[in-house]
Amino acid sequence: HMNNWTIGRRISTGFTLVLIITIGLGAFCLFRSLGLKTNILDLGENIMPSIELQSKWIAEIDTKMICVQQLNDTLAAERRAEIMKRLHESTENAAKFIKQYEPMIVSDKDRACWVDAGKTNEELTVAIAKTIELLAAAQQSEPAKAELSHYLQTVLDPTYEKASKAADAGIEYNIELGNEHTKAGHENADSTILLIMIVTGAVTLVAVFISWQITSTTNKALRGLAADLDRGSLQTASAARQVSMASNQL
Repeated sequence: HMNNWTIGRRISTGFTLVLIITIGLGAFCLFRSLGLKTNILDLGENIMPSIELQSKWIAEIDTKMICVQQLNDTLAAERRAEIMKRLHESTENAAKFIKQYEPMIVSDKDRACWVDAGKTNEELTVAIAKTIELLAAAQQSEPAKAELSHYLQTVLDPTYEKASKAADAGIEYNIELGNEHTKAGHENADSTILLIMIVTGAVTLVAVFISWQITSTTNKALRGLAADLDRGSLQTASAARQVSMASNQL
């Protein structure tokens, strides 16, 4: 029974309990911190760079369309050369950014979005090349102008829309992943804080209980010792009186 334990045993038992609870709390916090670290690393090293890269190739796709729209038969040769150079650079950059994204793929859905983005970008590149051919031909004849107009409406514009939607789908997927990781991080942090509060309260209660046990036991022992000393002093005083009386009688 605990009431029969010595003070030393109670102190060692209390210290052991507090130590076990503290070690358990530390291990749990370490585990949860590793999970939180994973969420942060995923956001900082994968999701955010993925969105940034996807935004870059969307910008290049838009630039390609702007270049095509700027091409007309009234341009000076120097200006036309500048636009064609920018169109060529944007075409290469879009393909480069899409290729750079491959190591960042994290799931089958992510890969499907990436494949679709690459495919639609290639289709757009082909459509733009055809459009440039029709633009050159349109400067020579009216029928070619009609063919160009029809091609723009039925091929180039729909192809551009597909490429833009494919890229947007990838960004939306990464934003969804980011929201999931953010939510997981919040839940991780909240549960860790709650557990720390609970365990801290438990450790405090254990410490108070052990302190009370030690104090009450010590006080009880001291009271018993004091009572024994009182009884001893009374017995000594009584014996002294008896000796004194006996000496007086002699």
